[in-house]
Order: sequence, then structure tokens, then C-alpha cells
Amino acid sequence: MQFSSLVNHLYMDHVVTSYEADDITAEKSSWTMNEKLLDVLSRKSAEDFKLFLDALQRCGQQHVRKVITDRQGLLINA
Repeated sequence: MQFSSLVNHLYMDHVVTSYEADDITAEKSSWTMNEKLLDVLSRKSAEDFKLFLDALQRCGQQHVRKVITDRQGLLINA
């Protein structure tokens, strides 16, 4: 599953703790996993957000990264 791979990358990059990673991946629906991940990311630093974007790239989620970074007014050079 690509989502658990993303969470694993975030854990290895020290963006999320093991507790946060377990809490996110324990959810049954991808919708709830996404909500939990976004909630956790909203409390992280700008550097952690850049690491999240890098993790999306490494996990084959370039299309999601592109949607996030191409939004008007959100130009991130990560």
C-alpha cells in the first residue's frame, strides 16, 4: 500500500513519531488515514512539510505533490 510507504518514509525522516505513524496506519479507511496525517502535519514545521513533499516524490505520489506545490500562491521550492 502506497500510504503506509509514505508514512514509513515520514517516520524514517523523523517527521512523524512511531506513535503517530502507528496511529495513522491503524485506521481502516484511507479517508481517515489522510485526515490523521494532515492533522499531524499541520502541527509540524515548514522543514517537516518539505520532507513530506520529498516523501511524496519518493513514494510515487508525484501527482499529489504537484497539486500541492502548483496551487496559485503556494510556490515551494522543495
